[in-house]
Amino acid sequence: TRAAYRSCVSAGACSRPVGDGLCNFERLPRDPSSGYPGWPDFGPPDEHPINCVSWAQASAFCAWKGARLPTEAEWMLAGRGPASVAGRTCQTPEDLAAEDGRCNLRLYPWGNNFDATLCNAQAAGVGATTPVGSFSPAGDSPSGCADMAGNVWEWTNTQWGREASI
Repeated sequence: TRAAYRSCVSAGACSRPVGDGLCNFERLPRDPSSGYPGWPDFGPPDEHPINCVSWAQASAFCAWKGARLPTEAEWMLAGRGPASVAGRTCQTPEDLAAEDGRCNLRLYPWGNNFDATLCNAQAAGVGATTPVGSFSPAGDSPSGCADMAGNVWEWTNTQWGREASI
């Protein structure tokens, strides 16, 4: 959330995001007499996801929390959940990372059909970020993960188009 990232900046472990007027780090708290200056009234700004952070900033935040960014396969497993295909159960990140796509059958956390009522996407017509968990539990993945579709882009610890060299 914006509040969690601001705490990381205050602790000196994260740097301030830099971006245009659509970035929410500098947004002011709600003033009841004027609403959110430049902020649609979708709930307290500190409960919204932080945006305009780089991969390095997201990685630093995770390290500050004692965690790391997920790999792409881990993120896909959390977002799509395990699948059972042709008698084979796909439950690990390695299964989902398989190039043959045998486990990547669910397009969205809730299934294969897009539903604008289950996530904050352009088709939903919201026009701004929404507080974390706004579409939970209906939009959650089979693994119980919320906010895996829509709202803001997520970073992973996997670089697209680059072969891993170990």
